[in-house]
Amino acid sequence: MPSKRVVLTVAVHQARGLRTALAAATDISTFVSFQFLNERPVESVVCDAASPSYTLSRSYDLTVDEDTLNGLVNKPFTVCIWQLGVVSSERVLLGRAYIDLVPLLQGETEVNGWFPIRLCADHVENCNSEIQVRAVVSEVLLTEAEREAGLLLTFSLGSMYYTLAAQVPANLDEGKRGLSSTFDCVMRLPSSGSSAEDSPKGYFLTLRGGLRDSPRGKAGDEKRSVPRAFEETAAEREMTRVVWGLRAHAYFTHTTVARLRVNLANNAGAVVEVMRVISSSTGVDPAGVKETLQGGIDLSALAKATAFSGTCALSPLLSPTQDTEATVYLKFVISISRPLVYVPPKPKYQLSDLVQPATKEVPIRSGVDMFCDRVNEMTLRMAEQYSTMQG
Repeated sequence: MPSKRVVLTVAVHQARGLRTALAAATDISTFVSFQFLNERPVESVVCDAASPSYTLSRSYDLTVDEDTLNGLVNKPFTVCIWQLGVVSSERVLLGRAYIDLVPLLQGETEVNGWFPIRLCADHVENCNSEIQVRAVVSEVLLTEAEREAGLLLTFSLGSMYYTLAAQVPANLDEGKRGLSSTFDCVMRLPSSGSSAEDSPKGYFLTLRGGLRDSPRGKAGDEKRSVPRAFEETAAEREMTRVVWGLRAHAYFTHTTVARLRVNLANNAGAVVEVMRVISSSTGVDPAGVKETLQGGIDLSALAKATAFSGTCALSPLLSPTQDTEATVYLKFVISISRPLVYVPPKPKYQLSDLVQPATKEVPIRSGVDMFCDRVNEMTLRMAEQYSTMQG
């Protein structure tokens, strides 16, 4: 894929509903920050309003190649919303908003809208605050021919369910004031690299910010609609879960699609890891503690279909004194934008359309057949002359 340069501009305009999120607070002082790829984070000015206008914008000069495209979609673009403490100027991470930039790889030049803010210390369903974000590129990233030849793999993650025996930690650590825990999920696609460091960047899909949610009770209590693949059974509604409701993507050019096809044929499995990340109110992991659950997803279904859903069993977090079997699993959907076997588009005109068929079929005769016909014709003529002489 020939490289070209484009300008990506990301702007955060305003937020709404923060008064509901901070009902106990008398003063609301917030600001936002975001980070793109390996660039330094940028922050807005502090706004003292329930519906603040941040007007934070930053432009990035990008080279359009496979690494950059995967940097756009391997994980959702994240905007962090911070609150300043009432007594001191200590910043507190209020929540995050996740923006999916995959439309920029599908021919669009703009992603614009209101995106929900996920509060760090509350359940996902109870968040009514939103933030307006706009991302614009100076020109289309991929041509129509490049989109048809490439492939986009999508990993949609619903929730992780577990029984109490699994000992998955709570979202808030009791006895450790100011500390909270979220859950990150990483899917590593099979690659030809001998180690994780040798794997292409596009082979790691990351979804952050999973939040613990308590049992939901009856099905009628569910307020938000969910995809059919993520619908809960009666037993699952009695289980504790960690909610993501996000998706990540991997983009492959026509050359790396062939490599992905070979890798799936040799090892049709992806490794899934779920990590519990402990963080402080400043968003920094004070102890660097991460506890990991691991499992695998069989990707062989992609050889015959463009999408499939299922569950992924994970190794449970068991305490040293616990010897009972626990149940921990993820619900997921994996899809690809086209079949792995690339079928070139049918040409507009074919050779059969240009060649007009003959109106009458003319038999092809050999020289021997023609000689025999001539002999027969002369024999008949001689017989007619002899008959006339006899008469």
